Amino acid sequence: MKSFKLSNGMSVVCAGQTKSCSVALSVNVGHVNEPSLAIANLFERTLLIQSTGILPIFGGTMTAYTTGGSDIKSMMENLSSIFDVELTEEYLEMAKKAIVQQTMDTAPLTMRRMKLLYKHTAFGADLVRTTEEYLEAVNSYTLEDVCDFARTYYSMSNLRLIVVGDIGFEAVKKMSYDIFDGIP
Repeated sequence: MKSFKLSNGMSVVCAGQTKSCSVALSVNVGHVNEPSLAIANLFERTLLIQSTGILPIFGGTMTAYTTGGSDIKSMMENLSSIFDVELTEEYLEMAKKAIVQQTMDTAPLTMRRMKLLYKHTAFGADLVRTTEEYLEAVNSYTLEDVCDFARTYYSMSNLRLIVVGDIGFEAVKKMSYDIFDGIP
């Protein structure tokens, strides 16, 4: 495993050569360490509404984005597209509606309860919120609130790109500089 930093502050880890390939972009924030209740989820939804082929992985204290494929360069390019999204009132409202709908649907209620139980057990009762509190928080955020969150936590120095595949370190380094280094 080798790592390096791009000039914009983003860390890149070349985790090794394997037959299969995988690329993930990890952000050092999640629902456990977010500055305000539900704002990480709201930003992630706003981002994912505008992205295709990118899957989120929520880990509590971090969020990762990954994409499928067999070509590491195209996977890296797809992940870099999250930096091209627009933060607008329209997308923010779409994200709020999606969160409310998912929260109110019957199927996720068991998952939501399990998530709250997990938070309560692992991190203490102060992280457990009712559904009403959660949705009230989601709907209270303004576009400026979400933009502030994005500027703070989606800065390049708070991101790590992890690449695994049938590719050498120097090739990963070149592609990383070509694709990600120009992103402020």
